[in-house]
Amino acid sequence: MPHLYDYLYFVFGSNTFGKRMLIAPCLWLVIPIYQLIPNMHIGLPVALVICVLIPYLIIDRIYDRTGGRAHYVTNYFKNTKYDQFGWKALTFVAWVILWVVIPYILWKKGWLF
Repeated sequence: MPHLYDYLYFVFGSNTFGKRMLIAPCLWLVIPIYQLIPNMHIGLPVALVICVLIPYLIIDRIYDRTGGRAHYVTNYFKNTKYDQFGWKALTFVAWVILWVVIPYILWKKGWLF
């Protein structure tokens, strides 16, 4: 049985842009991790490795490596109502609002970090 993340992978695709969209929730962790490490030359690379590289490699391992879920997910959602443009557009817009717009507004108001 596919999960929500499987559908998100199906919508965004297996390309680099799709994987970046899937790690969008992790990007907001860069700031607090960076603030925990006082040395700027160590803090930023550590935060980027934890919040960008590791989730990217996990997604790549789960879906795109040999025996991964990509083929199963594509076959499951292909030719269903979830494969239509409206569902994909709604999913994309909701994802961007949830992980880009709302955190940005909270950050600008000073409620986040």
